[in-house]
Amino acid sequence: MRVLVQFRSSPAVHAATLRGEAMPSFAAAAEPIPGLVIDPSYNPVQVPTPQADEPGASPYRYSPAVSFSFAPEEATYLVRGNVPDDPDGQRAAVAEATARPEVVGVFSDPVIATCLVCPGDPAVGTDQDVATQLGVKALADAGMDGYRVPVAIVDTGVNLAHLESAGLAPPLELGDKWTWTALLEYAQKLTKRGATPQDTRYGFIAVTNDEGGWLNFVYANGGSFFTPDLKRCTLAQPPAVEAIEFLADLVQKHRVAPTADEISATGRSQLELFEQGLASMWTAGDWNFQEHLKVPGFRWEASFVPKAPKTGKTGSAANLRGLVMSAQSKQVEPTWEFMKFMLTKPVQDRVTPLVQEVPARLDSATETYANPEKAGPPAGRRLLKESIQATRALPAHYNAPLAEYRNQVSAIVADVINGKVGVRDGMKQAEDAANAVFQRYGS
Repeated sequence: MRVLVQFRSSPAVHAATLRGEAMPSFAAAAEPIPGLVIDPSYNPVQVPTPQADEPGASPYRYSPAVSFSFAPEEATYLVRGNVPDDPDGQRAAVAEATARPEVVGVFSDPVIATCLVCPGDPAVGTDQDVATQLGVKALADAGMDGYRVPVAIVDTGVNLAHLESAGLAPPLELGDKWTWTALLEYAQKLTKRGATPQDTRYGFIAVTNDEGGWLNFVYANGGSFFTPDLKRCTLAQPPAVEAIEFLADLVQKHRVAPTADEISATGRSQLELFEQGLASMWTAGDWNFQEHLKVPGFRWEASFVPKAPKTGKTGSAANLRGLVMSAQSKQVEPTWEFMKFMLTKPVQDRVTPLVQEVPARLDSATETYANPEKAGPPAGRRLLKESIQATRALPAHYNAPLAEYRNQVSAIVADVINGKVGVRDGMKQAEDAANAVFQRYGS
């Protein structure tokens, strides 16, 4: 299979480009990449780097204006090559190439054959068909109207999926081996750091809200937010501290996940980083499934939160919704009958098709929500049965309003993950802040 390999700048690459030399003249001095055969007839092509003309703007949005740098130290270079046609050989060659620090990426470069429409033949399809195939509505909704875009259409060349390019199996195939250790290994192989956050691909995003992020890891590690009687916060206990330390290390020590400042520098949200290919993995709620499906050509998958090595369990924090009956109710029996009716299987089987939520009954959840044949993509839905079984409610105190401690605690945890405060000190601060609110409202 023919591919294009994007190399970072080096004096040898730039000199060869200026001389119009083929890649082997300087590639021979480097260690060969097993499985990749460089095309000797293809001269390196310099790719300029976009730069925003306004301070603080993203150079990848093309609005406001951008310019392009051909400075040798800032540009990258494309070279054509071939990898084996068989899937295993392709994965091995691409994994070898993308593991090299000098390689930015490997891209499909299929041979473009003649088409069935010859001069004089009528057109096939309409402009509306072309717009549909290109996802013009999605582009327009995102504010992309073609202004200042130097290249609007690329034929069939697509960036290989991140996992495939790194030769990694999807979590769907790992089962119980999808652990924190595996997450770190994957994130290290998937991270491609550039000179700035805007041209870096992060292997993971350490989400700093509770429901979609850090609390799931605390639960997976056997930690909790509350004591069993729901009277005091326990985030300074070892299981919680260990979980947050793991996330903080992903950001600070291993540098496979962006800091809050780096995310801000990209000009994108966490969702946009994931959907636009600037982050390979993240944790988030299933409410994002429908958003992912709207992105043309976006290939993604879902799995349970990686299992903690200490417990062998996953974790799931969720906003549970329920039916309640007031203690002052004068219609007790009819109310109970209605609540019992709402929990019957025929009713619960309709929850996922109607509102894309998890049914309250485990049998209904397994047969509908965790079944991609009934609920639709992703295929990894079937793994989410473990998430459902591990689900614990968001931390709700008997008397204190959730809003008075939830955001405050997550803000402190975010400072810990971003390295603004030490893990143990920060988690003690979070625990003390929550307990101060609880004490004010009474147990």
